[in-house]
Amino acid sequence: MLQVVLYALFLVVGVGAQGPAPVVVCVPGALSVTQIQQDFETTLGAGRAIVFGRIKDVENMLATSPNSPIIVPGEFASFTPAYKVVLKGRKNGQTGQKYVALASNPAITSANLGSYRIAMVDFLGRENLVQFLSTAFSIATPKLKKTNKPEDLLILLGMESADVIIVPEGDVVELKAGTKTDLKAVAESISPVPYPVLAAKNGVSVDDVVAALMKQPPALLKDLGIDKWEKQ
Repeated sequence: MLQVVLYALFLVVGVGAQGPAPVVVCVPGALSVTQIQQDFETTLGAGRAIVFGRIKDVENMLATSPNSPIIVPGEFASFTPAYKVVLKGRKNGQTGQKYVALASNPAITSANLGSYRIAMVDFLGRENLVQFLSTAFSIATPKLKKTNKPEDLLILLGMESADVIIVPEGDVVELKAGTKTDLKAVAESISPVPYPVLAAKNGVSVDDVVAALMKQPPALLKDLGIDKWEKQ
């Protein structure tokens, strides 16, 4: 983690002082941050982007480099003041997917979900996650546990440290395959949750970034969990 922080500071001082602010990328729960970093060096050039696996690191980075474009979960962009979405990620023709609550306890239902311990990959930051659960699942005061990786959700269930996990619909099959526990869907988000987006600070041009992202090959897009970019 120290290396990531030092690298981020190097980019801000070294790149930001001489040219555009670095593009800050975050794909929470990604299998390989290193691979995505390499992807963006191929797309944007060496030293032009910094990739994180945790939203907390993005928040810290933006405090230091407030004009940086961001490639983040679409829901996170909506919580980021003075930023506007420039590109939307699409997958299978959609700009988002539902989130699903999974549990093995038959007593858990959509009506009483908020009474149980909920675990999620942190893709928004704690305060924003609480607001997300209120809006998407009508849970006012969640008993929330955060993880950085999807596989940790199954560990929490196995240790009986969580009763419910909430995950993107696209992850359900893989998660179920990774456990002997009979997980069933007990609720889904009211609306689809956006795929990753490119957002820019109001008044800051990102035309060069847009042009580069629109040419990303399919393999790179797959690492972001999308299959194409679409202009807003």
